[in-house]
Amino acid sequence: MAHAIAPDGVRVYYEAAGAGRPVLLITGAFSTLADWHDAGIFEDLARERRVIAMDLRGHGGSDRPHDASSYGWRKNAADAFAVLEAEGASGADVYGFSMGGQVVVAMLNGDTSRLRSVAAMGVYVPPPGFEPPAEQLVGRARLLREQGLTAATLKDLLLGVDDPEPGPWLDRALAGDPAAYIAEADGQAAMEDQQMPPGGPPTLLIAGEHDPLAVALCKDLPARCAYVRYRELAGARHLAGIEAGILDELRAFWRTL
Repeated sequence: MAHAIAPDGVRVYYEAAGAGRPVLLITGAFSTLADWHDAGIFEDLARERRVIAMDLRGHGGSDRPHDASSYGWRKNAADAFAVLEAEGASGADVYGFSMGGQVVVAMLNGDTSRLRSVAAMGVYVPPPGFEPPAEQLVGRARLLREQGLTAATLKDLLLGVDDPEPGPWLDRALAGDPAAYIAEADGQAAMEDQQMPPGGPPTLLIAGEHDPLAVALCKDLPARCAYVRYRELAGARHLAGIEAGILDELRAFWRTL
């Protein structure tokens, strides 16, 4: 077991394997790095790269504080950078899914010197003046206080874009720590560092056709941010971001760097 220590002392669990240029994988809300194993993504990448996968604070093998002050997008980004530092990783490519994609956006607002590129799927980057959809997500998260952690609650927290299907992902999500999830939601409500900065490393934003909010909020970003590329996947849903097929998109992007 490996842990990186965040600047505030929170322990962030991660796994690493393989050799070569590093790639960091960041999962979404209610998920753990086991998702990458389920899809075979971790093992596939480890045959050609140094692959690193982390659990977000409040999830999996990472520490699970129960106070809102221990959470926030800047802290999530700091956790990811701490993992890269613990691995001595530079020139890294980063891929974040869903909430992991929001962490990627926060990383772009920090010190990107360790990064070669970033990619995200199912991310919601609001333009200036638009009510942040992730803030709506955080509001729904407070339903956990009244309704508890159930499959129905999870569907609402996923903005209704996907029905959580029975299986390992759902089992792990329901076995999570509701108090940590609530604290996380409260801590992320400020939405700091969730706008795209003026410049950054090559960035790919991917949206599934059946994830309409991600499509609406990402498709015009290349016109405002020259370093950003946009790719829409026909017929894809939100959870396609943690399925094996996403590697085709990522590898195609990495070949252009």
